[in-house]
Amino acid sequence: MDNFSPLIEKIESLYPLPPEERSRILPLLHRKSLKKKDFFIKAGDMTSEVGYMIKGLLRYYYISENGKEFTRYFCQGGHFVSSFSALVTGEPSAYFIQALEDTDFIVFKYAEWIKLLDSHPVWGKISKAIQDYALILSEKRERSLILDDAKTRYLNFLKEFPGIEEKIKQYDIASYLGITNVALNVIIPVVYSEKTKKYSHFRPFIDNARISLTYSSLFIRNLLPITNKVLIPHEKQKEPFFKRLTAFFKMLLKENLKPYQIVLACMLGIFLGTLPLIADIINGSGTEKKYHNWQQS
Repeated sequence: MDNFSPLIEKIESLYPLPPEERSRILPLLHRKSLKKKDFFIKAGDMTSEVGYMIKGLLRYYYISENGKEFTRYFCQGGHFVSSFSALVTGEPSAYFIQALEDTDFIVFKYAEWIKLLDSHPVWGKISKAIQDYALILSEKRERSLILDDAKTRYLNFLKEFPGIEEKIKQYDIASYLGITNVALNVIIPVVYSEKTKKYSHFRPFIDNARISLTYSSLFIRNLLPITNKVLIPHEKQKEPFFKRLTAFFKMLLKENLKPYQIVLACMLGIFLGTLPLIADIINGSGTEKKYHNWQQS
């Protein structure tokens, strides 16, 4: 009984279990453990077992045809685990369930569970409570993916799975949130727990050394009389004046301006373009006048 007490306590938290029914389920249970990176089930495999997770960490994920992984869910202790669609339909599982750390289960056969449902009404009520909870989780995740922005999803993820960000890859978190790893790098904050423990993706020694080397190389490079290397050569392409003028007017027509606005813009451009010449003429005539007066004196 002690080996299976976590599952019995979970069941009785959903609905009180008569003593005779508790005795009925105990022979159907056994323990199972997975090491880190082991699989509870793989995509394409048939399954017949349901596990109740006592401790550990699991990741549910799909793999697309081009080999890209999509995280469906993370699971910690206190949840029922299986590919339920595969159990019900009798088809192979569509996703993987992998242990991200050493994980312990209490396991029973799905076929035996179906027999329990027919043996006493209490099992039907317990089964409905389990299904309702799974539907609530599914709807909550679907609503978050549709309505919440990326930052809100990330903050809710930290509340739902406290401390998990220290155990899993950042890419897997981004995949679970439905965003790219680059987007997650933009929104991810530095999180402080109540014990002032800091978690950050900044690596003090390595990243500080890289920053110091970068600044030092740029400073030394600036002191050396070496011509900067042109990474992208600029090729001067001379086009006929008429072609450039035509392109200029086409650009104006694409601006969705009214005719008088185009005229005013052209007049302003001409005025600003000739302004230095006008100023030079005015200053030049003034200089000549002063020079003429100086000669007469």
